[in-house]
Amino acid sequence: MRSKIALIALSIFISTVCVAQTKAKVKADTPYISGKPLDTMKIVFFGSSVPYGIGATKNHGYAYFYRDILTKRAADGVGKNWKVANISRGGDNTPKVLVRWRGDLVPQKAKYVIYALSLGNEFIHEKGPGQYTQFKTNMLKLIAMARDSGYVPIITNAYTRNDFNERDYHYTKELNMWINSLDVPSINLLGGVDDGTGKWAPGNWYNPGHPNDAGHLELAYTIVPSLFDALSNSKPSPKMVESAGTTLNSNLIDFKPDNITHPFTTTITIKADGKGQIMQLLDSIAHAGSIIITDKGTVKYTSPQYQQITGSTKITGMAK
Repeated sequence: MRSKIALIALSIFISTVCVAQTKAKVKADTPYISGKPLDTMKIVFFGSSVPYGIGATKNHGYAYFYRDILTKRAADGVGKNWKVANISRGGDNTPKVLVRWRGDLVPQKAKYVIYALSLGNEFIHEKGPGQYTQFKTNMLKLIAMARDSGYVPIITNAYTRNDFNERDYHYTKELNMWINSLDVPSINLLGGVDDGTGKWAPGNWYNPGHPNDAGHLELAYTIVPSLFDALSNSKPSPKMVESAGTTLNSNLIDFKPDNITHPFTTTITIKADGKGQIMQLLDSIAHAGSIIITDKGTVKYTSPQYQQITGSTKITGMAK
C-alpha cells in the first residue's frame, strides 16, 4: 500500500519563515584502519536485540523488513541495489559495541553502519542519569571511529520499554534531541512505537523490552526508504531558509511518499482571514482526512478514519 498526502489551501496565505538549523560537528580522533576498499553498496546494522529481530517471527525484525523495502525499490527501478548485513547482538550497549567494533564491524567492509542501541541496555532504568552521559560519550567515540575509517555512520534514536518510568522517558527524549543536533543522519524509532509515556504502543510489543511483528514493521517504516540513495549520491542535508511565503488560493501542492508512511509530522505556519481547508490527507485506499479552519476560526482535524480533534483557540485575524 502507498500513502498520499495532498495539501489544498483555499484563500489562505502560507508562510514558510524558518530558521536554519546548525548541527554539532563530530570530529574523528582515531587512526585510520587500512585494508580492502569498503563496499559502497553495503549497509550494516550494528546494535542489540531489537535490531537483531527479537520478538519477530523467525527474528525477521525491522532490519529485515527494511532490507525488503530496499529490495523492492531496486526491483521497481526507483532505488539502488543495496546489500544489508546485521551484526547486532542481544544485550549489547555502547561499551560492548566499542569492544566488538574492530573484530565484528571492520571485516564487513561496509560503507554504511547503523548504530542501533538503546538506553534500556545502557541500564538507564537501573542506574540512572549517569548512563545517559555514558551513551553520549561512547556514541561520539563510535561516530569518530567510523568516520576516521571511511564509514558513513547513521544513528537510530532511543526507543521504548514497558518498564520505563517518567525519568527514563525524559532521558530518552533528551537523548533523541541530542542525536538530532549532531551532523549525523538519524532514524526516529521512538516516533513509530511510543504510546506517549515511553512504553510500547498497544499491540506492538512481544515482551517489555521488545516489539512484536507489528512493532518491528512500524520501526521499519520510520527509516526513510531513499536515505541510502541520498547518502550515496552525496545529497546535502536539507536546510530551512527564510521566505516571504506564497498565496496558494485554490492551487494544489501534492506530495506522495514512495512507500508506506505511518509516523510523520507536517508543520506549516498560516495567516488566514476566514474559514477554509488547509490540508487534505488521502490514505492508500482513498479515505480522506483534513485540517480545516471552521466558521468560528478554530482548527479542526479529521483523520481518514473520521476521528476528529477540534482546537479551542481562534486563529483567524491573528498575525500568523
